[in-house]
Amino acid sequence: MTQPPRLRILAVDVGAGTQDVLVYESDREPENCVKLVLPSQTQVVARRIAAVTAARRPLHLTGAVMGGGASTGAVQAHLAAGLPVTATANAARTIHNDPVRVARFGVTIREDTPSGAAVIALRDLDLDALGGGLNAFGVALPDIVAGAVQDHGYRPGSGNNEVRFEYLQGLLDGGADLAGMVYRQPPAEMTRMAAVSETIPGAYVMDTGAAAVLGALGDPVVARAANSTGAILVNVGNMHTFAVLLQGRRLYGLFEHHTGGLTTALIGDL
Repeated sequence: MTQPPRLRILAVDVGAGTQDVLVYESDREPENCVKLVLPSQTQVVARRIAAVTAARRPLHLTGAVMGGGASTGAVQAHLAAGLPVTATANAARTIHNDPVRVARFGVTIREDTPSGAAVIALRDLDLDALGGGLNAFGVALPDIVAGAVQDHGYRPGSGNNEVRFEYLQGLLDGGADLAGMVYRQPPAEMTRMAAVSETIPGAYVMDTGAAAVLGALGDPVVARAANSTGAILVNVGNMHTFAVLLQGRRLYGLFEHHTGGLTTALIGDL
């Protein structure tokens, strides 16, 4: 009997503090697949920026829009130290999607690198770094890549939260199957997912909240409950809490909030 071809997938869930990495191999039990918990790229970039600040050098950002947080804070600290920051138009969107807001922040948008500036490339998934780390242990980087990021989206004239909530509401209005939240070509307004697709052609991308829900459904106990009477699934992350009401794989309600503004009692009441 012919054996099915071996399937290998690099799956990366990008959070504010960590990136959770799984090298899935279909001929292994999931428990035996390679798993890593590493600092997220925004944390890595923040440390690189801090080193440039300590060296008292100008900073130039290139690459794509990525998650902010720690990296944006490091840019702010660099400016506060009296040091200049420039960025390409794409990289500047990590600070804010509105170029006017970027200028007010103190960052100059330009495509060329100023003389003497240290260059730091922005991206949510660094396949070169991941591939190098895995290769050191004899693990080849899979050809199939799946990445999850928390994307607020952007549309001129609208706030980030407004775009994200419209995106989530659209999923409910369409009675969406969770599988519909996995993209090869994400909606143009979801700029962070789009950036991953552009920097890693052919990658599968999705929102971190949806990834957590689909991951929970991989547990047979959870799947049985969801397929019978339905289930409420809650993912509590370092920055965001995401919860859904679903039956089978269809969404009937969802909730999202900053984790720091929640308590166990409040989550229970909701």
